[in-house]
Amino acid sequence: MQNAIRFALLCGLVLASVSTAEAAGRGARGGVVMGPDGPLYDTRSAEWKMSGGDINAYQAIMQQKMMMQQQKYMMQQMQQMQKAAQLQKNGKGKTNTTGAAGFSNPFAAPVNHYRRKKYNHGAVDPKAKPKTATAKPTP
Repeated sequence: MQNAIRFALLCGLVLASVSTAEAAGRGARGGVVMGPDGPLYDTRSAEWKMSGGDINAYQAIMQQKMMMQQQKYMMQQMQQMQKAAQLQKNGKGKTNTTGAAGFSNPFAAPVNHYRRKKYNHGAVDPKAKPKTATAKPTP
């Protein structure tokens, strides 16, 4: 008698757990199918529903979707290239010239950007007096 009660209780728990799993959207009727390398496909997606449960049709739909996305990206890239070429043609875009500052010549002498600046102020008047008292008079 006790075994029958235990068996009935066990069956009731199993049925309750299965029904709650299906109510939560988990279980055998939907979800992401996992493979050894990660998710393979989602049975809740619109593409899976369009395929009618056929894995080959699903793969064909996903391949077509991927090709459409790639084509869209290539079209955007081509439009950007055409726009840049038009701007460069009009003289408003960036140019990739290497002739500036001698960068095109690998044997050019190095440029020292840190040398002292020389001021070219012209000839100095020998009769001029210093403006400050600390300045040394010129002989």
